[in-house]
Amino acid sequence: NGLHDLVSSLYSSLDPDLKIESNIGKIIYTDSISTSTILEIKGVDKITAVIDEPVLFRYDKRQVPGRIMGVDDDFENVTSISSVIISGEYNLKEGDTYNGVVGYALADQLALRSNFVTPLMVYAPKRKGQINPMRPDLAFTSIYLQTAGLFMINQLEYDISYTIVDIVRAR
Repeated sequence: NGLHDLVSSLYSSLDPDLKIESNIGKIIYTDSISTSTILEIKGVDKITAVIDEPVLFRYDKRQVPGRIMGVDDDFENVTSISSVIISGEYNLKEGDTYNGVVGYALADQLALRSNFVTPLMVYAPKRKGQINPMRPDLAFTSIYLQTAGLFMINQLEYDISYTIVDIVRAR
């Protein structure tokens, strides 16, 4: 009846067919993975690196918890991200300016639209160090992002939580 194809197309926009994750901790060092060996596996055509981390988004006076998905240059070739852009464009970097592509429901919660002049503020917990109870703000790294576009894949877990950024900026 076509339901299987519809569900598959929605999830395949961002979900990979095969995912390699660390079984100890959160980090995989890319020099420990032989990408050429992976590409030799029958059925594997392309690979891409992704960082997925919890963050806090702030725009104007609104704050919303969510996730940042740092992707490499091959992400657009591996996924169908361009087909789910509903406003703006999929453009993660212009010169020295880093952009983000925001899930439409997350953008709605923040009252954010593509190509707004005011940048989106992103706070992420620092990976190392201790939290000083007198200065908990020092336990976070903060970055600014311009909003290049909005995406919608009709899967609330992505549309309400994720912002896609360049992997260098996510690191």
